[in-house]
Amino acid sequence: MRPTSAAEEKGHAQDFRRSKGSFAFLALDGKFVSPLYASILKISQPQCQTLTLLSQAGLHLVPKGQDRRNRSYTKSNNIAFCGASLVSLRHLITAAHCVTKRNSTTILSTPANQWFSPLSYLHAQILVRLGKPFLGEGKGALQEEILVDKILTFGTGWDILVHDIAILKLKRPVAFSPAVQSVCIPPPNIKLAAGTKCVAVGWGETETTSDPDALMEVKIPIVSTAVCKNHSKYVKEGFHVCAGEEGKKVWHGDSGGGLYCRLCQNDRQWYLYGVISFGTTIDGPSVFTYVPRYTEWIHRHVLD
Repeated sequence: MRPTSAAEEKGHAQDFRRSKGSFAFLALDGKFVSPLYASILKISQPQCQTLTLLSQAGLHLVPKGQDRRNRSYTKSNNIAFCGASLVSLRHLITAAHCVTKRNSTTILSTPANQWFSPLSYLHAQILVRLGKPFLGEGKGALQEEILVDKILTFGTGWDILVHDIAILKLKRPVAFSPAVQSVCIPPPNIKLAAGTKCVAVGWGETETTSDPDALMEVKIPIVSTAVCKNHSKYVKEGFHVCAGEEGKKVWHGDSGGGLYCRLCQNDRQWYLYGVISFGTTIDGPSVFTYVPRYTEWIHRHVLD
């Protein structure tokens, strides 16, 4: 991945728009495209973002009993472990494998479709950092630092290898700003054609470094499921979406971050089309959880 320059982010303050409420509209060319969710239309909600980096968050594990204020949040001390995407004032979407425990033989079950505490299951707190493009202390302006209150996974146990998606609920709402915005949730079951260019975001490895300190983004094309299955037997139609090309893919450490796509050529909004899940072969595409499959589930629990 490559870092986005300040010049590329120029003008984001002018693009920032918000209103009261807590959930991003499903906006497509300025029109609402979510007839299934009449309740959403009764709530005044913020516009979702027009830039790709503003909803990306870093997740940091704080072991039980440790004071988060006395830690340096870098990868070298194994605290920065995953990414996530802000979808409302209090909710983020990440990969389920980022927030589940496993041993040598199995994945320890979570309460499927039931909220649970990070302390009760992980025996640790999860700290979310927003609006900070660098992992190291003292680099970049930190906008928000909030602990996760509850976690919700769609599946449990080995199911998370297919349903690799989780919702994080924060202990308090974020304060939206020009540097912190939410990303749109796409309409249910919408499919983008192979070749559609999207953007993946994360702090993972690159071809030149195993420990990048800056938030990176890479523009990659959607790859058909048929082609993707040639690189991994674990890819499942309707559950996964693949993206990437030679020299451009996500790497170790990017898990849980977003694959952001525009749904049509003239659309200014970015949608969370995928969640970074796993890799395939060295020359193969990356695999993402297909978010439109879970749109109703996300709405049901984020609006709860």
